[in-house]
Amino acid sequence: TQSHGGPLNECESDRCVCKLFMSSRKRRSRESQDGSKKVRKTESAEIEIQNAAVISTEGDVDISTSVVCSMSSVKVESVVATSPQLLPLAAISASLRDQLAVLKFSRPVTHTYNPLEYAFDNHLSFLEKYGQGPKEVLLLGMNPGPFGMAQTGVPFGDKGWVRDFLGIFGPVNKPSKEHPKRPVDGFDCRRSEVSGHRVWSWVQKAFGTAEKFFARFYIHNYCPLMFMESPTGKNRTPDKLSPKERDKLFAICDESLREVVALMKPKYVVGIGKFARGRAEIALTEVDHGAVVLDILHPSPANPLANKAWDETVTNQLKKAGIII
Repeated sequence: TQSHGGPLNECESDRCVCKLFMSSRKRRSRESQDGSKKVRKTESAEIEIQNAAVISTEGDVDISTSVVCSMSSVKVESVVATSPQLLPLAAISASLRDQLAVLKFSRPVTHTYNPLEYAFDNHLSFLEKYGQGPKEVLLLGMNPGPFGMAQTGVPFGDKGWVRDFLGIFGPVNKPSKEHPKRPVDGFDCRRSEVSGHRVWSWVQKAFGTAEKFFARFYIHNYCPLMFMESPTGKNRTPDKLSPKERDKLFAICDESLREVVALMKPKYVVGIGKFARGRAEIALTEVDHGAVVLDILHPSPANPLANKAWDETVTNQLKKAGIII
């Protein structure tokens, strides 16, 4: 793969062609002379995507948007999938990761984790398995917890549920600056995340399998960053940042959320907690999205109401909004 303006890079699979560095015009996909399809594998590739699209091998498509991002440690064939939704969704996550990488945060924040940097392969597996196609309901979390997404790269990512229920289990690197009280041990983490346990146990109880749940639902975190204070590693939520730093962060996360909503076209955007609902309402105010925005009870054990039959409560809240469980 070369820099922008370089030659075309094609990755052909059974149903689609991923064309990188394409000009914004119609292109016809081509099969090899013997009619077979080939997949070009690139491990640990640095991929910059411009005007990227997944194109049916049976016809033309007009590429009207430009997405530029950098994906590290990604296999090309993992990005190219049977749904045209996956490549843009992965690009949205990678673009969000890279935009947030340049932000700086002042005390009392001393450490910032971005699992889209050090656990991106697991995150990409989550997108690949469960992020394809339009969704009826987009469940929106706030940001990673220290024993969930910060360890696995998956929203509400308690390690046991991510491994055993979602079927995602891969190596996790270390953040560039690790807090001694909040080590990143990936799937070797000795702690469990209560919020994640509640979310995925509800999913299992209500839907049976992850596949049935994700056929209609998707879970996304508004902000992928986790903020810690020294010396204890205390979690600092995004709304508690200084106004200037918070505004820069929210502007980037708002735009990323708009891109996810435009891609998935949900009928409902459901904030998991009041913060997520509030950010969704603000981000989507001037966008013709057509979704109903509401909230459900956050599963955090810090919320007294969540410590008693949280699963029954959220099921009733969703049913009341017209969402069939």
